[in-house]
Amino acid sequence: MSVRGEELAPAADRYALGCVAFECFAGQPPFAGRGMMATGLAHLQDQPADPLAGRSEAPAGLGDVVCLALEKEPDRRPPTAVAYAQLLLVAARSV
Repeated sequence: MSVRGEELAPAADRYALGCVAFECFAGQPPFAGRGMMATGLAHLQDQPADPLAGRSEAPAGLGDVVCLALEKEPDRRPPTAVAYAQLLLVAARSV
């Protein structure tokens, strides 16, 4: 059961993968530095910061692709983990 009381679906796994990708690029998880309740609410309501902010060597748009898996609405996330990985690869190569 999700925080919203919904049945868990594969989109929840893609969200978790997005959290891992975010931390890999940003060096900290999305919504870091908040208390436990504030972090939980942020996962439900807030947009994450750009995980590549201040990194001029990063390809333009890569941060947006990283955050695709963190969309609040599950149907707006990439359809599969493989699709997400492919989007990341394409974005990382676009220089």
